[in-house]
Amino acid sequence: MNETLASITNWSQDSNLALNPAKTKGILFSTPQMSSHHSLAERPIHLSVGDKPLERVHSIKLLGVHMTDTLKSDDHVKHLASPCYGVLVALRKITNFTSDHLRKHLVECLVLSRLDLNDIIFYPITDCLLKRLQHIQFAPASFVFGPYVNNIDSILKLGWLPMKERREWHVLKAVHKAMYSHDSPRNLQLEHVRWQGWPSGEST
Repeated sequence: MNETLASITNWSQDSNLALNPAKTKGILFSTPQMSSHHSLAERPIHLSVGDKPLERVHSIKLLGVHMTDTLKSDDHVKHLASPCYGVLVALRKITNFTSDHLRKHLVECLVLSRLDLNDIIFYPITDCLLKRLQHIQFAPASFVFGPYVNNIDSILKLGWLPMKERREWHVLKAVHKAMYSHDSPRNLQLEHVRWQGWPSGEST
């Protein structure tokens, strides 16, 4: 790993980019079972950039995604809820001065976009977390309609998919893009093979 870090450091310098060791962190990903069995949380990882050791962290925010060293999605959903509700608190101050159409547009841009950001990274998630995300989605729907909304029919009236179907739709779009889009990065492209039937003499 240190050889890889040295290679990245050299590439950064050749590209006139600064790799700041103070802002570079080290994290060791594993499952909760492996971490507990091998005491990985206490195990040193000895990573360094140049002669400066990297700080070991157990959670990190990367491109809007909160990741823990056990790759559990609870932390991400917890950090996702707070800014969504915070935006709605601010938007409610202008409720009487906005139309239904404008309120819908505002929450789609400022709230639903947060729920959609990188949502396929943590897929699937537990029913408990999915239920929590659905409650977050009810909040902007309530802002649009006025009274408190807690049913899927109101979500559908706004032209939104419920959170479960919404996340599944985003996964399907990502797979379709990886298979058929030439703009998809090469490392994310998927190959598809047309099935031509079973070889002669074989059956299911």
